Amino acid sequence: MNQTTNGFFLHRTTYSTKSLLLSFYTKDQGLIQLTSFSSRKHLALIPFALYELEFQLNPKYPHGTLKKTSPVYPINQLDISPLVLANRYFVCDVVYQTTSHKNKDEQGFNTLLAMMLDLGQRETYYSFPCFFLIHWMRSLGILPESIEKADTFDMQYGILTFEGLQQPPAAVFVLNELLNDRWNHDNKSLKETFDLMLQYLELHLPNVNVNKTRNIIHEIFH
Repeated sequence: MNQTTNGFFLHRTTYSTKSLLLSFYTKDQGLIQLTSFSSRKHLALIPFALYELEFQLNPKYPHGTLKKTSPVYPINQLDISPLVLANRYFVCDVVYQTTSHKNKDEQGFNTLLAMMLDLGQRETYYSFPCFFLIHWMRSLGILPESIEKADTFDMQYGILTFEGLQQPPAAVFVLNELLNDRWNHDNKSLKETFDLMLQYLELHLPNVNVNKTRNIIHEIFH
């Protein structure tokens, strides 16, 4: 019997000579993997786009079988522009590596929906990677708490403090500013803060390695 749900397309890998294994983040089941045996070109799915999925579960196979996909929101040229695609690939990489299979998380899904809608309405994309990381780390339960002023960040414990340093790291200052919803920063500061946030994420989730998409995002900040 076929089932339907909505899911963000995250990842694609070869499953056999005639099939692909596709990963989607869904509201009702979390991260699911579906095998696609179709030879049609519908497999050119847009990363971090929301699709209505029709699929079938079979106890004989470790994964469900994808029958049909259709975008929930219309796909336009802006969705596949280089800057937007770079951010889309980065989001997919982080979510795919930080999510357990079939771990239902409605908050996580709603966070991704808000991030996708935000990305589609932006006039500038430079702050989006940090914006996404803040919201996603909140969903993961590892977001640091902001304080009024901060010049030191203990990554092991996720604590921002003020020590009165004469030359505080700029990334720590900007991270605290972003946590206080103050986003008016230059690209260089955002890039340094982005790297600090990823170091923190990878420290607390040791199996995460997003170096490939990290390098793509670095190109955006130039």
